[in-house]
Amino acid sequence: NMNYRKKLCIDCRMVYMSGIGTYIHHLIPRCINALPEFSFNLIGNSPLPFNLPSNSFFTKVSSHIYSFYEQIEISYIIRGTQGLWVPHYVIPLFSNIPVMATVHDVAHLALPDIFGFTKRIYAKYMFQILKMRARTIFFNSSFTKQEFQRLVGEPHCPTFITPLGVDTFWFEEQKEDSLFNFPYFLAVGNLKPHKNITALCKAFAGIASQCPHHLVLAGKKEGFITGLEETWENLAPGRIHSTGILNAAQLRQAVKNASCLVFPSLYEGFGLPPLEALACGTPVLASDIPPVRETCADAADYFDPHSESSLREGLLRCAALSADPEAREARRRRAALFSWDRTAALTVSALKQAFGL
Repeated sequence: NMNYRKKLCIDCRMVYMSGIGTYIHHLIPRCINALPEFSFNLIGNSPLPFNLPSNSFFTKVSSHIYSFYEQIEISYIIRGTQGLWVPHYVIPLFSNIPVMATVHDVAHLALPDIFGFTKRIYAKYMFQILKMRARTIFFNSSFTKQEFQRLVGEPHCPTFITPLGVDTFWFEEQKEDSLFNFPYFLAVGNLKPHKNITALCKAFAGIASQCPHHLVLAGKKEGFITGLEETWENLAPGRIHSTGILNAAQLRQAVKNASCLVFPSLYEGFGLPPLEALACGTPVLASDIPPVRETCADAADYFDPHSESSLREGLLRCAALSADPEAREARRRRAALFSWDRTAALTVSALKQAFGL
């Protein structure tokens, strides 16, 4: 009888955002399918991009994330349910229903220069509430958990490390023609300041005369930094290209055919693009920061993201790489350790624990 089912709500409003969206899209259907004894109410602003499992239904809401109105609307919707899972850090303040949350990073607190005062205060307040009130907290890496302990404090509830997964799509072997007719270094992601793309462009300009490679930037450029394209153009005329947003197939094609994926980020909770590149067998040159070391280990090459000369040397090392089938296999093996099925299994056992099943 459906009436005996425990009912959980899941906040899916961020399913169309780049990082958290990938997490929701891959993880939530798997968890729902693994918990047939539960019924799930999935909350979203627009229809979800995956088929709803039979033990779930969709509720459309009008409030957006980080709004005041969401506090009222979400609290109203979750009445009478056994719990709410938020795949981010915003929890309802006017409800005493148990909440599980996933923390992807604490960048708002770790990078005070980048995020404005209001956003920082809001995040600080919400993280404090989360620390005291959550029933369970999932962290995407040991690093994110340590950062939370350092900047927010020790959570009052059980915590679990549930790393992100690499979609099987990235491992597919078919040969794909390059989108470009030149060898290139690729950087993927939006152009937020902590992604350190300007430093990458400068370092590339410093070595462009020493190699045939171009630099390709794939990802959303609107609304982050204005006037930057002109600056890039002057840095290395005709050698730096910005593609805007690519669809999934184009992105895989771009990653697969790159001489290397460069990941110059100063701060991440996890850093999925380097793992996806490893799954393609593509060499990775990444910032030497703890979360990337945690995921890529020795399958990637590293540089100091605060040093332009370290990045220039890394790019020249990558430009000189020749095809090495053994290194390629090692990269793919490393990426294969991170699967959404494994993430789902860890998450499901934590959900069962949280609800005493």
